[in-house]
Amino acid sequence: MNHLDNFNKAWTSSNFITIELDPVDVNKVLKEHYKCMPEFKMTKTQLWDMEVKKASRPDLFIPSVIKSHSALSWEHSQEDNIETFFRVSEQRLWLNAECYGTVIENVHVDNNSKTVTFIGEAKSNQQVEFNTTKDQPLFHVQHGVIGEETQPLNTWKIIHLTSENEYVLKERFERMNRTKWLPEYVEIYIRDFLGVQLERINF
Repeated sequence: MNHLDNFNKAWTSSNFITIELDPVDVNKVLKEHYKCMPEFKMTKTQLWDMEVKKASRPDLFIPSVIKSHSALSWEHSQEDNIETFFRVSEQRLWLNAECYGTVIENVHVDNNSKTVTFIGEAKSNQQVEFNTTKDQPLFHVQHGVIGEETQPLNTWKIIHLTSENEYVLKERFERMNRTKWLPEYVEIYIRDFLGVQLERINF
């Protein structure tokens, strides 16, 4: 599979719902909305390390979305600094957060461009078969790291392979866009993997 071609073709399709969040300037948010102990600034290298770790173990980094211990991955392959694999997890539904559904993704981790592309799949090709939930349309996601080593930005795009519920879906993600805090997975990486204490400053 050519993950990037699949993602880019879907991104330009008028039949699907595409959403791109504003890039997160991690150190700007840390400076304005957190107290760090010890004092801390994140590097681009660290932010990318977080994305690589999150790609195979999303349940550790997005516990508000992914059911604990539900993430599995298989068929890992590495070539030209690019890793590919499949993963499955139980994720909260976008428009019904009280319920979980099975999500299967074909993952492409590009260490050169620092992007991770997730292509939604209807079923697995593993010996133990998984099937993606039918309670929401398939979706593709792309996470990335851009900017300078001392001023990294975190990027995020999603494609819902449907034209239904566009307003509701876009409002759902606009709420994410409006938050003043770092994404959950960045907080968890800083706190649990780098050992920095974070305190949110409310003002």
